[in-house]
Amino acid sequence: MRSPALTPVETRTSPPSGRRRLAIGAAVGFACVVGALVGPAALASAAGSSYRLSGASLHRNRGHVAAVRDRGAGGARALALGKGAIATGSFSLPGPALGVRVRARAGRCAARPILSLGFDGARPLRLKLSLRRFRDQQLLVLLDHGAHVVKLSVARGGAACRQAVLIDRLVFVPASPTPSGSNPVAAAPLWVNPDTSAARQAQAWRDSRPADAAQMDKIASQPQATWFGHWNDTVRSDVAAVVDRAAEAGRLPILVAYDLPYLDCGGFSSGGASSASAYQSWIRSFAAGIGDRRAVVILEPDALPEWDCLSAEQRASYISLLSDAIAVLTAHPGVALYLDAGNSAWQPADEMARRLTQVGAQRARGFALNVSNFQTTESSLAYGKQVSALLGGAHFVVDTSRNGNGPPAGNAWCNPPDRALGARPTARTDDPTADAYVWIKSPGESDGPCNGGPDAGVWWPDYALGLAQRAAY
Repeated sequence: MRSPALTPVETRTSPPSGRRRLAIGAAVGFACVVGALVGPAALASAAGSSYRLSGASLHRNRGHVAAVRDRGAGGARALALGKGAIATGSFSLPGPALGVRVRARAGRCAARPILSLGFDGARPLRLKLSLRRFRDQQLLVLLDHGAHVVKLSVARGGAACRQAVLIDRLVFVPASPTPSGSNPVAAAPLWVNPDTSAARQAQAWRDSRPADAAQMDKIASQPQATWFGHWNDTVRSDVAAVVDRAAEAGRLPILVAYDLPYLDCGGFSSGGASSASAYQSWIRSFAAGIGDRRAVVILEPDALPEWDCLSAEQRASYISLLSDAIAVLTAHPGVALYLDAGNSAWQPADEMARRLTQVGAQRARGFALNVSNFQTTESSLAYGKQVSALLGGAHFVVDTSRNGNGPPAGNAWCNPPDRALGARPTARTDDPTADAYVWIKSPGESDGPCNGGPDAGVWWPDYALGLAQRAAY
């Protein structure tokens, strides 16, 4: 019944490694800065803080790592990394950090090198650096208080370049003390994938159909969820590729996990894992792809509202598998988890709350409504507040991607005509329990081979164009 987005994802490989190491022992205050230091020198932290690093020392091996004079850097000193070199820094945080600001630039002999940063052995993040000028770039990374290790290397640069990258400092952004109920979707802007089907369509029409291209931009310019399921043979690396790109942009991705056995009760989006054990392995790989980064996760659209088609044994398996998936995903502190709870025209609120309780949804952030459907935002909010009250105040998100004209007659769900884009994604909603309006369904991807549409998940430009043309903006 749901139609997953089949946008290809980019995979990344780990950068090359060298053998020269920079060890930094840090005693820091609330803001922690790792700088280019040699010997016992100390460097003041950024933003006017009085906290300092101390006890820095440089350990040399093969590859080029050296402190150099640079008037553009703080203290007029920067750390130079050559192609193939590695610098590692040990530091300790007094409290959790939600990001890191990297101040670095390209050296004299490498055009637009890529700096690779890995924390505590996790998959590295990558930054393209500007030429000749230091610039701050922020990455989303979740680090708990205590000891950590950062590894820096140059993923692209001239083969003989001894100063491919110059690093001024890393500033770790502390997590502000906030109430436990703070909105995780508002933690950072949502990620806009620049390579969606809508973006490619707009580009293809730019010269020959400029008015239609401008309509398509209404879709391409908005953040949308990326779906993962049985079509992802390498789900861990596929998820990591998306989360990497979002983190490098300083933005928050929305991911959909969609691989339970017996998907869609044999409907247009059927498929899923071949067994319970296969699903447990899959969801662990999915979570591993996120690692310690931040992401919004929508868990298994249709699973709870549509399980009436299942046998008692299959429903029991769903309860077990979803409960396990919640435990796996919530073990990653950067994940904001929402279980799919259908829409306002499907299950009664008390029945939906009962099913959410059965799988242990109280351990998640909340639930998701109207995924791939057309119910109005107003009816979704009213329904969401009912379910929330029955669950003791759980939060929820609403898919507004195609609800601009509300539901069609008879609540038809498969490519109904005359629909429109809904409210743009935002964390500013009309209710304190509604965390965000989001686009979980990618507008323009077919619900299935009905009403003239292609197979589920296949891009349908004419339908996308109609959604955009009928939007209220």
